[in-house]
Amino acid sequence: MNDDAIAAFAESTIREVLPESLVPPFELPLKFKSVDEELNVWFLLQLINIGSGFRDALHAMVDAGAWDTMLRGILGIHITGRRVNADFLSSVDANIIQQCFGFPIDREVEVMPAVHQTVAGPLRPLADHLVRLMNEAGQALRNRAFEDFASFLRAGARAEKAMAVRAGSVSEAEWRPSAAAFVQRLASTFPGFKDIHSLKRSKKAAAAAAAGAAGSASSAGSGAAETSAAGAGAASAPPASPPEVYILKKAQLCAAYLHRRFAARLPEVFAFPDVPRLTVMSDNVLPAVLRAVGVLVYAPALAAHIDAGKPLPAGDQEVDIRAAAVVAGERLAIAIRTQAARLLASAAADTAAPSSAGGAAAPEPAGSGASTEAPTTAASAGAEGAGVAAAAPAASPEAPPPAATAAGAAPSVAPVSLASLQRFAALTEADLDEWLWYKGKEPALRKLRRHATPDTYFY
Repeated sequence: MNDDAIAAFAESTIREVLPESLVPPFELPLKFKSVDEELNVWFLLQLINIGSGFRDALHAMVDAGAWDTMLRGILGIHITGRRVNADFLSSVDANIIQQCFGFPIDREVEVMPAVHQTVAGPLRPLADHLVRLMNEAGQALRNRAFEDFASFLRAGARAEKAMAVRAGSVSEAEWRPSAAAFVQRLASTFPGFKDIHSLKRSKKAAAAAAAGAAGSASSAGSGAAETSAAGAGAASAPPASPPEVYILKKAQLCAAYLHRRFAARLPEVFAFPDVPRLTVMSDNVLPAVLRAVGVLVYAPALAAHIDAGKPLPAGDQEVDIRAAAVVAGERLAIAIRTQAARLLASAAADTAAPSSAGGAAAPEPAGSGASTEAPTTAASAGAEGAGVAAAAPAASPEAPPPAATAAGAAPSVAPVSLASLQRFAALTEADLDEWLWYKGKEPALRKLRRHATPDTYFY
């Protein structure tokens, strides 16, 4: 992780990006009979927002990427008159996927002259992911006696409010729903949102440490009683649990999207005051963008593997990449807020300069009080204190870093409006995530290889 590149990228973002383009508007070209019908469709879109590991196959077979394919599926489900509820979700099968999403699942191969056999095509695993996601969600709703996502979400918010009021932490009038609690509910209810990973290498390390302690104890001589006792104690102690990495990409993205979409219409469910606690929503796009601008630097072997287009199986290394992007996103958001606040303070001082001789104090600019601290993540709050565990990978000479900004020096930024600086001084990681995702669609960045993990349904 290259901190100099983070500072340089923060500077260029403030200088070149219009704040209103950070989160461009997005609409579904559909009509809905009710707000609940609309909510069910939007929620399902967040649940099935997957397929990045099949990007090459999708482009080759249907000339569309993963996101466009999921959008097509949502449109297909809605315009064919299917209601997004527990009954429908539980009944989804491969035929429905093929009909609504429009990609081929199987293919015919000739096994001998004039004899053909149907076999699974390259996109069959993607169809299986979608079937599993929707079936699991439907079963989760049925197990809890909810008809659909909307009823589940409304009930969850009511229960959250009742618990807070009973605890005396807030009055009914003051209570607001929490994005962190929302993320926790999704991850604990729907397997497709439980983007939490135990590091396998830590399991091996714990086992090796226990084995080593046992060996030390058994080989200790009679003249080493203290060492032997210590070794025996270590050997008998249970191995430490491997650290869990909370990324929760889809659950956090769902919170951010539904907050933007429904906070005004359903404030009792989605008017989250703690959206700044969400992290960036790390999949395979954000790491690729951050790598392209020099923020993330991959070890040569990993870089070669990804650039060759080879699949990267779900597991420790793939989690390392995504977790590093979460940490880098946090640092980048802090850098942007810090630089914007510094420029606001400088602008305020320049404005007050003519009157400073008379003893007038410089006015504090609006927005300059925006926090530059790292926000608490929804992932950690949703797990009741479990942090986002991510070790920053050591930098390698894969790519030269951008020019470093001198420590403590104000960045040399072209004139930026006060309104823009105020917006950047209050930048959330959720908004930064949205902009980085759209930046990944720029032609130059779109051509770059991203890590591909087909055996996951978390992104």
